[in-house]
Amino acid sequence: MRTAVLQLRLATPMDATVGSALILGGEARGRLAGVVQPGSIEWTRDPVRGVLQLSARFELQARDGLRVHVADRATVAASGAACWDAPFSTTPELTVVDGSPATCPESVYLGRMDARQLPAGQLRLTVHRVL
Repeated sequence: MRTAVLQLRLATPMDATVGSALILGGEARGRLAGVVQPGSIEWTRDPVRGVLQLSARFELQARDGLRVHVADRATVAASGAACWDAPFSTTPELTVVDGSPATCPESVYLGRMDARQLPAGQLRLTVHRVL
């Protein structure tokens, strides 16, 4: 997976202190091209520290049969709904659930989440293999 476009349905308003969204599915492009399976996103806003902590979990069914669990986390400087207005860095973990682990080796990954289309039910995650 290089880029995944996730289709979402917000369960709470974007500016909620504690919020969530359902990942309804989506499409992954790149080395692990395939279909994004349903999952979830949760966030907690800490107004005292001025941060939003986010976690996303979903599985990816690659076209070659490989199934990968994706757990992604981020801590973002936040002030109201403005934290969604610019892409932010994430720390994704990819774990092979079914298939050859050699296809998706254990590595350090760095993500970039673009939530500007969140009100329209879309989120873009780009993943880079670092090590």
